[in-house]
Amino acid sequence: MTLIAINVLLDPDAATVERAQAVNSRLREIYAEGFALDANHAPHVTTGIGPRDHLDQMLAERFDPFTFSPAGAAVYQLGNFGTARKKLRG
Repeated sequence: MTLIAINVLLDPDAATVERAQAVNSRLREIYAEGFALDANHAPHVTTGIGPRDHLDQMLAERFDPFTFSPAGAAVYQLGNFGTARKKLRG
C-alpha cells in the first residue's frame, strides 16, 4: 500500500520566512543532512499519513479554507514516517 503524507502549507510573511531560514541554517550547521528551507521546501505541518485512494477522495470533496494560529511550538526528534518520536524542546 502506498502511503501519502498530508501536509498543511504555512504562508508566513517575509519577516517570518527570513527568521525561519536563519534558524534552519543554524540547525543545518549541527545536522547537515536535515531539510533545507529553500525555493523547493517551505515550512509545513504534516497532519497525517494515509493511503493514496483516501487522499484522492478527500481532494474530490468540497473543502473550505481556514486559518489557524499555533498556541506554541516545540522541537521533536523524528521517528518513523517523520512522526514526532521524542520531544527535545518546547
